[in-house]
Amino acid sequence: MLKFDIGLQFFIFFLLLFFSRVSSQNNKNDFSVWYVYNGGYKLNSAWSLNYGAQFRNYDFFNDPRLRLYRFAGDYTLKNFPVTFGLGYMFLDFSLYNSTSSKVLFGENRIYQYILAKQNLGRVKMDQRLMLEERWRENRPFVFRYRYRLRLTIPVQSRYKVVVSDELFISSREPIFDANRFWLMTLYNINKNLSVGPGWIFVTQPRGNGENYVTLSINHTLGNKK
Repeated sequence: MLKFDIGLQFFIFFLLLFFSRVSSQNNKNDFSVWYVYNGGYKLNSAWSLNYGAQFRNYDFFNDPRLRLYRFAGDYTLKNFPVTFGLGYMFLDFSLYNSTSSKVLFGENRIYQYILAKQNLGRVKMDQRLMLEERWRENRPFVFRYRYRLRLTIPVQSRYKVVVSDELFISSREPIFDANRFWLMTLYNINKNLSVGPGWIFVTQPRGNGENYVTLSINHTLGNKK
């Protein structure tokens, strides 16, 4: 049964990959693949570490678009479901421009966030506010403000559907930086590990929007008390 369930997740991923690829053969920026790893280590009931990596490609495995590595620490209040965090990211961009040639640059990013959670019946809702300080190679320093609303909806004992929308606001023009809508399924292999495919649609000031097929792995370790 476990092999069937895992196989179903990868079947959905490849199905999304096929239809997205067929529908966007004329423009590389219309479609990308987004691999996500989210890890966490719970030190105790209040303090935890979280870390992760993202690999975005214009093709299935080849033609890299972005590499992202992050690390953060956070603190959760004892009697209130609110978490405060501080983290660092390094990003390596490899983007196509209007002449179909690659533009390469790096970015260092420090970020702070507040995460609030609540239950709506069986549905779990969380809201996150994030502030980013972005140092980009050969580009001006910029602040970016992010707000995310996410719903986690259980379908069966091991399956859940995740729907989220995140708005990005920049301190420089254009003020509207992006909006990211995310829809995915997750299969819980055990209480510490889940995997699942999904689809992301990103709206930006210029262009018609970008589609990503995504595959996510979430893994937590540490003290559960």
